[in-house]
Amino acid sequence: MATDLLYDEVTGDLVINDGHPIEISGVEELAQAVRSLLTTPKGTALNEDELGMDMSFLVGGFDEKMAVEAATEAIMQDKRILAVNDITVAPDYKRGVAVFNIAYSSTVGDVGTPQNTVAEVSLDAVNG
Repeated sequence: MATDLLYDEVTGDLVINDGHPIEISGVEELAQAVRSLLTTPKGTALNEDELGMDMSFLVGGFDEKMAVEAATEAIMQDKRILAVNDITVAPDYKRGVAVFNIAYSSTVGDVGTPQNTVAEVSLDAVNG
């Protein structure tokens, strides 16, 4: 089972408790990995040109259909994802983000129960 260090969803800072970073695994680690895929513009990860999400849905104005397709493609990059069951996305222009709500089935956690993840992508994001 994969483990990772916990990062704050809002600030991206490493979460420290009593002077030590917090480790996460299972569903919590997978949700963090999915959020990372959705917030990493494709072409910006070092030596991983195809990693992340294609942000073309932001060019020329927000395109919901393209956003859903891009998110699905990005999420499926994680081999633990079996299926993307549902994605809704809406721009929040006041906050400058696109809010993704995702339900997916994975090899982690309860089999057959969709895991829910919320990710916010900056409306200023661009591909590398």
